[in-house]
Amino acid sequence: MERRTKFPLPKSIALAVAPPLLAVLALACGSANRDPADSSGNFERNTIDPNSVATPGEMGSLENGLLTPTVVENPKVEPQKAEIGELAPNVSLESVRGEIKSIAEIRDGKPLLLISTWSYKDDPKFDLKSALMVKRILGDRINIAAVYDLTPPTFSLGEIEIFKTNREFEQRYSLLNPDHFLIDKDGILRFEQPDISVEQLLKLCAQLTGDESLSRTELSYQEILDKLTPEARADLFLRSPQARYRLDSFSFQTLDGREETITDYPGSTRLLVFADKYTLPAAADHINNLFSPVLSENTQAWIMVVIESADDYPENYPLINSPYASYKLVRGGEQWTNTYIENLSLLTYAIFDKSGALATGDIINPSDKELVPFMLKQVEAE
Repeated sequence: MERRTKFPLPKSIALAVAPPLLAVLALACGSANRDPADSSGNFERNTIDPNSVATPGEMGSLENGLLTPTVVENPKVEPQKAEIGELAPNVSLESVRGEIKSIAEIRDGKPLLLISTWSYKDDPKFDLKSALMVKRILGDRINIAAVYDLTPPTFSLGEIEIFKTNREFEQRYSLLNPDHFLIDKDGILRFEQPDISVEQLLKLCAQLTGDESLSRTELSYQEILDKLTPEARADLFLRSPQARYRLDSFSFQTLDGREETITDYPGSTRLLVFADKYTLPAAADHINNLFSPVLSENTQAWIMVVIESADDYPENYPLINSPYASYKLVRGGEQWTNTYIENLSLLTYAIFDKSGALATGDIINPSDKELVPFMLKQVEAE
C-alpha cells in the first residue's frame, strides 16, 4: 500500500478544521452527486424535502451524566429526520462488503451505537478506536456500526460493521462528521452528539444495555483501558493488515557499516526499538528482560541507535542476551520521522510484519512496553 501523504497543517489543527469543512462541502456537493437509489433499496425519490437536513449537535437529556427516561408519543410513527425521543429513521445502507441493511436490521434487537464519520487516520480501526474499546467491554450486548462519507474504507472490522453513506441517510440523520447516535433496543433515538469522550460514550452505552455498574461509575481513560485484556489493548496499536504500508526507502546500517533495509529480511516479524546513546541501556534492558521470551528466528528485535552527529555515537553497546536481537544504526532520524511520525521520541517502538509493512500505527511509548510482546505474537500469528 502506498504511503499516505501527511496533512500539510499540524495534525491537531488539521483534524479540528477538517470535519466542519468537509461537512460544508458535503452539504454543497453531496446531494447533487449521489443517487439515493444507489445504496438504499427502499428509498424512493422525492419522498423527503431535499432541503430538510437533520440538525447536528442535538443532545438527549442528561442527568448526572445519564440519559433521562424518554416518553415516545407516537412509537410507531417514523419522523422524516432524526429526532431525540422518536423512532430512529429506518434508512437502508450498503456495507463495504456489498450487503444492504436497514437500521433496524443493523440494530438486530439490541441497542445500537451508530457513528457517522470519515476516514482521517487511514484505518477504520484508528478512526473508531473509542467505539472499539466500548464494544470490547460491552461485547454482544450492543451493536456498533459506522457510516463513512467521502472515501470509505474498502474493508470492514469484525466488531464494527462499516457502511457507505447515501443521500437518504444524510437528509434524515446528519452531515456532521464525526457524529454519534445512540438508539435503544426498541429503535428509539436516545442521544446524539458530535464530539464525545470514550468515558462518556461507555457510560451511556452501558446504560442502554442495562449495566448499572458501568453506567453509574466514573471511569478514567486508563481505568477503561485496564478493563480490556492485554491482547485487546495491544491490538489497539496495530494497523489493520489491509491498511499497512511498506517503508522500502527506510535504510539503516549494521555496526560494521553494511547498508540494509527492512526488505532485506523477508518472512520475519521485526521489532524496532529506537534509542539514542542515553536511552541505550534501557533499550537493552527491555530486550533482555521483557521481549526475549517472545523472540525467535521468525520474530527478531533490533535496537535502532539514532545518530544525528559524531557526538551521538555510544561509547559502548550494552550486551543483549538474545541471539535474535542486534544493533542497527540510523544516521539521522529524518527519514523515519518524515515517513512515520512527526517527532521521534526516544524510546519508542515499531513493529513490521513478515511482508515488510509497518504493522503499528499509534506511537508506542515505554509506558506501554508490556503490551509489545502481545503485539509481536499477534503479528507473528497472522
